[in-house]
Amino acid sequence: PRHRPASTMLCRVVVAAVSLRAAAALSAAVESQAAKIFGRLADKKLLLDVPGAGTPEMRNCCHGGCDNCDYSRVFDEMNAGRPKWICLYRERELIDGRRHEPSWASLFETEDEAISNPQFYDRLCQLPFRPSMGPRCSVSPDDLPDRDAVALLFDKLSSVDADSITARDVCAGLQHLTGEEHGVPWRRFSELFVEA
Repeated sequence: PRHRPASTMLCRVVVAAVSLRAAAALSAAVESQAAKIFGRLADKKLLLDVPGAGTPEMRNCCHGGCDNCDYSRVFDEMNAGRPKWICLYRERELIDGRRHEPSWASLFETEDEAISNPQFYDRLCQLPFRPSMGPRCSVSPDDLPDRDAVALLFDKLSSVDADSITARDVCAGLQHLTGEEHGVPWRRFSELFVEA
């Protein structure tokens, strides 16, 4: 086998290190854009549509793992200290009267209202940014997401060649793209941008 001069090997190591730094910088830029969007769409509260949701039995359960309880490991509401999930519903009300409308629901006046890509961007930027659970980067509340990042999300959520989306498209699109049933956490949301 041929031995390469040390200077050639050193150059390859330097090029590899520079490439890794460039990839990490790109990754940080992508994460920052995704975080700017997630912080506007995510909520601290998530109501789950599970069997028994809102019933007195579910509500009164201690969720302590009792062997004789049907609800010991089933929850119909989840809460976090900071926004953690993008809810996969425009509005949800359980039979006990607990109701939740996620922050992103205000993007649409009605469930069937169709909005264009520019409208989606403008309305998204009007939503308040709240620091959320998940992103490793720090984002200023005043920093707006890039139009390209929002357009990428719009395209992924809309049907093929669609010029507009509805609230139903947002729910169905996120559910289909992430495989989540009730709410999309940061990691699954950020993967939408990595796969672009």
